[in-house]
Parts: sequence; C-alpha cells; structure tokens
Amino acid sequence: MNFVSLMCIIGLAGFTIATEDNYVCEHETFHIKCAVGQMISVSSAVYGRQKSNVCTNGPNPQTNNCAAVNSLKLVQDQCEGRETCDIQASNGVFQDPCVGTFKYLEIVYSCKDYVCEHDTLHLECAVGQTISVSSALYGRQKSNVCTNGPNPQTNNCAAVNSLKLVQDQCEGHETCDIQASNGVFGDPCVGTFKYLEIEYSCEDAEIDDDSYVCEHETFQLKCAVGQTISVSSALYGRQTPNVCSTNGPIETNNCAAVDSLTRVQEQCEGKKHVTSRQAMVYLVIHV
Repeated sequence: MNFVSLMCIIGLAGFTIATEDNYVCEHETFHIKCAVGQMISVSSAVYGRQKSNVCTNGPNPQTNNCAAVNSLKLVQDQCEGRETCDIQASNGVFQDPCVGTFKYLEIVYSCKDYVCEHDTLHLECAVGQTISVSSALYGRQKSNVCTNGPNPQTNNCAAVNSLKLVQDQCEGHETCDIQASNGVFGDPCVGTFKYLEIEYSCEDAEIDDDSYVCEHETFQLKCAVGQTISVSSALYGRQTPNVCSTNGPIETNNCAAVDSLTRVQEQCEGKKHVTSRQAMVYLVIHV
C-alpha cells in the first residue's frame, strides 16, 4: 500500500498465497490444507528418491534416481481443487519405482483463492504491502470446483485475457475486488458454470527516494497547470523499517494515526500547490 497516494486530476478534479515445498517419508501421510476459500493447486509431485539427504531414517537406499511415473497425476487426481487433502506415501498408492530403497513423497503446491461465477473475489494484503498477481483463470479446468451450478459442458476452457484483466485491476493495490463474470472476462465456454481462480502474493510496497519526508521535514505537493491534488490514502506513523531509518530512534514499525487521511485531505485536496510542514514519523506520497 502507498502510505499516502496522490493523484493530480486534469480539469475540475472531477483508486496467499504461500507456496509449500514439503515431503513425508515412506509409510507416512502427506496432509495438505488451504485456508477457507482457497483450493489446492499441485505443480509437481515425486514419489521415489532423488535426494540422498531426505528421509535418512530408513535402510540405506539402493539408488537416488527413481520416481514413480504417475506421481503428479495421482496427487492431482486426489488433491487438485480441494481445500484439504491427505495422501499416503506408499507403494500401495504409487506402486514401487525402486524396490529395496526407502522412498519419500515430495509435493510442491500452492493455495489459490477462488470464487464461483457471479461471486466477487476479494484480495487483501497487510498495510505496507501490495498485491502481485502470478496467475489467474476465469473458466473451468477442474470438475470438482464450483459444483453448485448446472452440469458443465466442458472442463477445458479459460478466458485468454484472465491474467491481464486481474493484473490491470489489482496489481499494486493493497486490496482489490473483482467479479467472476462474463461481463468482466467475456464467456470462454457458453453454457458452462465457471469460476475465477487467482494466485497472488503480498509484496512490500516500493518507496521511491523522493516520495516521502521524515519527521520535521517539509513536504511540497505540486500539480501541473490545469491539475489539482486528489489524495486517496495517507498514513501518519511508521510501518516500513527502511524509511527514515537513520534519522532517529525506532521503537515500532506498526503505528498509524487514524485521522491521517482526513488531515491530509483537509489541507491539500483540490489545491494546485501545497507546502506542508508536519510533525510525523514520516510521510510517503506518490504523485
């Protein structure tokens, strides 16, 4: 989030996914769990042995180069699109790719946010962070997601502009709401009940060297001729450790005055030029 965000309006002034990489040893159960409103997306899976330093509590391995060829498909079939999943690392599930070798199951997966067609997906990051969208799909590619609508005609459709539309609307914002609808994405498969899935992360907001002032300094806001200041957000306090870090003592990086936005808007909104001296920990402005 930009701690203070400023736009110059032309004319009369007329806005988790965390990816897990884990393993369990042979005979153990791999438990995957996403938060409510998220679904599992498996990117890779290996049952066998490809590392010598994993699961060393069994008999000496005969090889470090074996993998069940159906590892990924079996895990995806059992876990993809679900909120939780348990899968056993055993020869009974995957068959035995290397007899006599103590094996393990390694799965790389992410938890994707999703909503069914006609619903709205809400993305949110913590204060001081912004949304970074890595993947998005509006359509249908899984049969076990959003089964509360009419029977799908296909499980292989996606709006080609899914990622771009979500990035255009959400990238760089602290929060974002986007509707899963044909009106937003177009209809990639007429007659099929669709869903919107998004994978995103929250990244620390970048702050330019000239976009803030420290306590006791003066901040000058200025728009070009024919433009006026419009303040959409403001923070008075400290929530980023690397801003104004050498100017004075820091006891916390989690404080903000609740009236930050109101005070800045009262002093600056609608004006062409403002020179403001504020007593604050720091003030960040993006023009």
